[in-house]
Amino acid sequence: MTEGGAIAGSTLTQDDALRRAVRAGVPLEVAVASLTSTPAAALGEEELGTLSVGSSADAVLLDADLTVRAVWADGVPIA
Repeated sequence: MTEGGAIAGSTLTQDDALRRAVRAGVPLEVAVASLTSTPAAALGEEELGTLSVGSSADAVLLDADLTVRAVWADGVPIA
């Protein structure tokens, strides 16, 4: 928008997007990659979007219903 300083956006969270994609028939592995490693690679951010040595230690633990149960930022639990 050119007036008011607002930008276009959404209130859809990543965990909800993941649940919706899986419910629509997208395999879990494909849906997770679509939210993690694929956008990181598109941005050229090799240390993001993966859990590996040297990568950013940000992670989310989901339960079987794909509901967030724990969150880590820089390897430190935050939720």
